[in-house]
Amino acid sequence: MDRALAVLSQIEEDAKKVKPTDVEKEVDLEYDIGLLLASDPNPLDHDALHSADRDGYLQRLARDNCQLLFNRLYQLPTQTKDDVTTVNLPAAQLRIPREKPAPKPKPLTKWEEYAKAKGISRNKKGKKIWDTELKRWVPRYGAKKAQADREKNWVMEVPANVDPNTDMFAKAAEKKRERVAKNELQRLRNVKRNMKVPTVGVTPKDVTKSSTSELTEAAALARRSTASLGKFSQRLPRDAPTKERGKRRQFAPAVGDTRGEVRGQLELLQNLGRKEKGAVVDTEKAANRLIHQEQRERAASKEDKPKKGGKKRWIPNTKKGEKQKKAIAKKAGKGRKGAKGR
Repeated sequence: MDRALAVLSQIEEDAKKVKPTDVEKEVDLEYDIGLLLASDPNPLDHDALHSADRDGYLQRLARDNCQLLFNRLYQLPTQTKDDVTTVNLPAAQLRIPREKPAPKPKPLTKWEEYAKAKGISRNKKGKKIWDTELKRWVPRYGAKKAQADREKNWVMEVPANVDPNTDMFAKAAEKKRERVAKNELQRLRNVKRNMKVPTVGVTPKDVTKSSTSELTEAAALARRSTASLGKFSQRLPRDAPTKERGKRRQFAPAVGDTRGEVRGQLELLQNLGRKEKGAVVDTEKAANRLIHQEQRERAASKEDKPKKGGKKRWIPNTKKGEKQKKAIAKKAGKGRKGAKGR
């Protein structure tokens, strides 16, 4: 008997810990089940907010509002599949504004525009197809598709009108590279057409279809692509002057408040008198450079002067050097003649 009473008392204590699902409110909450949102219009208890149990009061209030929201969810029709119960939420009533503007729709490619004009619908195909030769499912595209093609085409026949020594595998690889390059060129053309950039580098098949603005912008870009930035480029007779875009130098106004100009001049004078690293003008470094330059000039002038009592030096492969050489040779010849006469 005592054991039964103990079990009943334990059950009562556990039931007290579990809070009831029925919550009463003076004013019912405002629900937006599509967004799982519930707004409580009831006023808050001012005394409870300024009491010591403020956090406990807010937790109990949040728990009761969440319980009411879940009660509304359980009133919706439910579906059970694989031991998982789900409900279908209705459409949202509250329209929440976006933080950023809505993204623009992706522009159509050339093929998508053609298909839309002709009414061609694209049927969704599976990712795998059945290969009758390999007797298994292979991907429709991708690396494993290429591996399956190599397994299937392990030998390739050389046509009769082709050189027997032709490598058909290399020829097939070359054709594949051409197809990849063609697709990339078409992609760049689509990007150019959608972004409306000048026709430079990616030339369309028919230049006459380009707009006048595109051709003008492309011509201006080509004219500015010279070393002189188009300064000496020739212009056509009816070529209108293009607006040069770029950074422009900003100058202070000639009239008005001169306090900024005075402040800048004072800062410049202060920097001129500094010797620290990073100053505008380092006087010590400038003096050292000047002394070094004077020393080099004096050393160069000493090398050009001939030494006393020694042979005259001449500079080879120059007119001055040739004259010096002839004068020395003539003087040496006169000395030899005088020696023979004696």
